[in-house]
Amino acid sequence: MFTSTIGAPISARTPDQPATRYTHITVTPASPHIGAEITDIDLTRELTAQQISEVKDAFVRYQVLFFRDQKISFDDHIRFASLFGTLGRHVGAQTISKPTEHPLVRKFHYDETSQRISGESWHSDQSCAPFPPLGSMLYNHTVPPDGGGDTMFASTYAAYDALSDRMKAYLSGLTATHDGARVFGPGTPKSSHPVIIRHPESGRRGIFVNWDFTSHIN
Repeated sequence: MFTSTIGAPISARTPDQPATRYTHITVTPASPHIGAEITDIDLTRELTAQQISEVKDAFVRYQVLFFRDQKISFDDHIRFASLFGTLGRHVGAQTISKPTEHPLVRKFHYDETSQRISGESWHSDQSCAPFPPLGSMLYNHTVPPDGGGDTMFASTYAAYDALSDRMKAYLSGLTATHDGARVFGPGTPKSSHPVIIRHPESGRRGIFVNWDFTSHIN
């Protein structure tokens, strides 16, 4: 698996707004709350302005996008990820991911000899950073022939929406400490972030705490 992190927010509609008619890509929702598969697109080629606009719209609307059967190179990976913002380096002092020929792409490799598997619990990538990334782009290069090793996603927008009004009011204004040393060892950043965050473009609110990095509510 190859991964890169993306830094800047983008603008698009949200799931509770009227459905967008996509004319330059095909978007198939994966669930009621999160995820969509994007087809009729080739990530090995330069995308048109219309395709880029619709992909960005779908990203904010569905939060996680899946592009099946894409055979991309490092250059393709970087070109597509860069459409969403400036790419950043991993903030971890110690990480089991390995460098690649491109400094902004990391490699994860696991097999029967692996002593540790990364990302075994719910987390938001590098939430310990002073300015956490907008997202990550993952490319599955080789998967187990019999399945397994699935990457799972959950919508903290939906989790927030499910809270009672009283709990929403209680959490509003609270901050939490995200300590990178819990995962990546000493020398990794520690930062405080709001427990409830608001998307700067869509206005949707979500819960921003996670098992891996959040050490405590301040």
